[in-house]
Amino acid sequence: MNGATARNPGRPTLRIQRSLAFQADGPRILDAWCDPGVQARILAGAADPAGSSGDATLWEIRVPLGQKPQVRLHLDARDATSARHRAEGDGGFQLRSRLATLPARGRPGTEVSLEVELHADGFLTGLLSRRADPAPLLLAGQALRRLREWVEAGNIHPAASSPQGGGDGSG
Repeated sequence: MNGATARNPGRPTLRIQRSLAFQADGPRILDAWCDPGVQARILAGAADPAGSSGDATLWEIRVPLGQKPQVRLHLDARDATSARHRAEGDGGFQLRSRLATLPARGRPGTEVSLEVELHADGFLTGLLSRRADPAPLLLAGQALRRLREWVEAGNIHPAASSPQGGGDGSG
């Protein structure tokens, strides 16, 4: 089901699942995934950190037409094998994610699975239905690839700093 999407006509929701093998252990992967500094590198080009508020980190999401809706990202739960986040923000934006790690079968390393559920009302729904398909799929896969680069090599290559792959050298 890697990359599959499903839409619920009564409630516009996009569901994404991506998986990737890492050459690192689960706790290290989860530490990086939950670190706001690493998150900023992973999301470069798609979202910008905008501070914090209580237990949430604030992000500005880059969407077409120069809009920058803000979302609040919360870590809901973390255990030895997974981390769950939720985000809510402008325009009825809601996101839930789960990053899970399991030992790879039959080979060294860790299998990492990212599940994302995205919902937006109003103007953003229109943008998502016209412009974001398949962008969320690409961004989910890119987030996993960038996380793997960070965990395995300690950096993210500048050529991968933009969601479109153009890179601006700041990644």
